[in-house]
Amino acid sequence: MYASVRKYGVHADQVADLMHRVDEKFVGRLEQMPGFISYQAIDAGTDRAGEGRVFTVTICSDLDAAERSTEIAAEFVRDELADMEIERIEAATGAVKVSRAQSDVLEAEHA
Repeated sequence: MYASVRKYGVHADQVADLMHRVDEKFVGRLEQMPGFISYQAIDAGTDRAGEGRVFTVTICSDLDAAERSTEIAAEFVRDELADMEIERIEAATGAVKVSRAQSDVLEAEHA
């Protein structure tokens, strides 16, 4: 398994709208991608400067899919979030070396 982790900065008052758009317009794209396993979007609150922080984690069965998820995310930000001041601060992709989950992880959370 491979993971793609991304960190974004966005105006704090736009986080709820961002999460809604991700849920409604983005996740379906990932779900259709070969190699997709799971996706989480995390509202990490507001940083010291008052900016909202969002982290995303995409788990895929292979490296190509994990790297493709990063490309799909960049396209989504460019095409669907152009009206927001959102910045991808950091992105990393790598092999998952330790993984544990309980069955309730499979229950969907919606923004």
